[in-house]
Amino acid sequence: MPVNYTATAARSGNANVTALRCVTEGSSCTLSNLECGVQYAVAVRAISSTCEGHGSVPQIVNSIPCTPVNVQGVVDCSTHTLQASWDAVCPTCAESYISTLTGAGGFSTSCASANRSCLFPDLQCAQTYALSVSAFNDRCNSSRSAAIPARTAPCDPTNVTAALNCLSGVATVTWGTSAGANHYKVLAEASGHVDSCASTSTSCELTQLQCGEDYTVTVLAGDGKCNSSILAKTNITTAPCAPVIQSHSLDCATNHASVSWAEDEDAASVTLSATSSLGHSTSCSSSTNSSCVLDALQCGHTYTVQAVAQRIPCSSEPSGTFQIVTGKFVFKPVFTLHYSMLKILSFASYVFSNRLSSSLSPSAPCAPANVESTYSCETGIGLLSWDETLGRESFYATVRSGNHTASCRSSQTNCPLPSLLCGRRYDVEVMAVADHCNSSVPGVTQIQTAPCAPTNVSASLVCDNNTAAVSWQPSPGAISYKVTALGRDGDVKQCTTNDTSCDLPDLHCAQTYMITLTPFSGPCKGVDSAPHNFVAGPCPPTSVNVALRCDGNVGHVTWNPALQADMYVVTAMDEHNHTCTSNGTSCNLTDLQCGEASVVTVVTVERGCRSKPSLPFTFQSGQGWLHVYF
Repeated sequence: MPVNYTATAARSGNANVTALRCVTEGSSCTLSNLECGVQYAVAVRAISSTCEGHGSVPQIVNSIPCTPVNVQGVVDCSTHTLQASWDAVCPTCAESYISTLTGAGGFSTSCASANRSCLFPDLQCAQTYALSVSAFNDRCNSSRSAAIPARTAPCDPTNVTAALNCLSGVATVTWGTSAGANHYKVLAEASGHVDSCASTSTSCELTQLQCGEDYTVTVLAGDGKCNSSILAKTNITTAPCAPVIQSHSLDCATNHASVSWAEDEDAASVTLSATSSLGHSTSCSSSTNSSCVLDALQCGHTYTVQAVAQRIPCSSEPSGTFQIVTGKFVFKPVFTLHYSMLKILSFASYVFSNRLSSSLSPSAPCAPANVESTYSCETGIGLLSWDETLGRESFYATVRSGNHTASCRSSQTNCPLPSLLCGRRYDVEVMAVADHCNSSVPGVTQIQTAPCAPTNVSASLVCDNNTAAVSWQPSPGAISYKVTALGRDGDVKQCTTNDTSCDLPDLHCAQTYMITLTPFSGPCKGVDSAPHNFVAGPCPPTSVNVALRCDGNVGHVTWNPALQADMYVVTAMDEHNHTCTSNGTSCNLTDLQCGEASVVTVVTVERGCRSKPSLPFTFQSGQGWLHVYF
């Protein structure tokens, strides 16, 4: 008897739902149109034409899991992580899920999870991915869910730079184009202060930055849903803040102004500039201290002072200004008036200047300029003069040379000095004197006084040309000397030299000379030395006479004495020379040849020098006869 089989699949636990059936003559059949995510109890029963057998023990079968629904993909913009989530039609019908993410260029990755969510980390920026999910049980997997798009955040901007305009304080931030971005936002933060700007291009300007700050600048790329990460950064340092002046003081003696300011760690250095209403300017700076000294101020000026802080590459805005006044105001008429009216106006200006100066900071008067001296070589008195100067009440002049000092005080622009010492170079200082201070720098010049009289004058006789060799000790201040010898007979001999000795030749014999020395220092003739008496070399004797003594042929020579003589030398010249010497006024010539003519001369010897020969005396000897020739 033929037998058929009926397979029945009924929902477990739900008898009210019509079971699914299939009939076959063989040992298998297919049940179609199963619902997803349902547990079926499947039983088989044999059927003949007349009978129906008992059903088999039901077999529990899970149908295919349902495809997940409500699939969502949420992107974490900062980490480029996608979190996939979905719902299950039958939460208990799937054992696991596999979510799949595909992208451009064949990219595909999967994530398995027993839960209804899964993470896809480290995705590429600015990419659009397709997300789908499949459910799995012990037998089957569902079809993939419909793919949904998920786009990651824009890529970080590249090459972020910030450039500060030191004059305007505006920073221009630039960057490279970011993939996936349609707008950008720039944030600058420092010490709790934030400035920002937005742009659809690749640059924008930060206009509200504060001075003296180090800003961290971040560029965010956005696409309307996501911003890029905060990794696109750079730094920018703004210009230091303007210094805050704390105090300033003026040393009126030196016209040095010390200025201090509040310490600012953001400033690398601070420069002070002082500009005078008369056009002069000076400055000082410090990188280590919070003060500096303006040491090049000129007297008689009103300076406007301000400070600027520097830190590469910018300088701060100038600080508030203050004034320093050096010297005092003195009214100086520049028009021509009758002398009496001029005196009245000058007195009024003097009163006015004093009243005005009392409202200014005390300061030193200006140094006298163009100090000049007039020196009298004859009297040794010097007269000093100089230009008028600002801020003075009077003038005080000192001259100093070694341990000698002289001074004078005047309310005018000149004053006489007492008699100065000879042979000195005096250093002159003229100070302007005011109520509180003297001028910081004196006006200076020098005075060279007339040289002193030479001392230790001596003269020695030089035989040649009856010369006096004169010497002396050098005279302080002298650069040359003039030697004068005045004879009692009126003869004058002179010589000049820049040494300490000089020769006077051709003196008159036996003449007494008075020798004086005059020193010179250029413009000045000094004091003459004390006179020194000197006797010139000897004169020859006079009235030479010869008497012949026939006995022995001896010539007896006599003469009148010279004024100065140590000895005399007699010479007789014939075919032979005959001499004799004497300390007196005669001597004998022996060994004369009879019958020969002889020429006799006598010279005076004194201080080792010989005079010129006397007038010659000629005679001829003979046999008892003497022939004399004149």
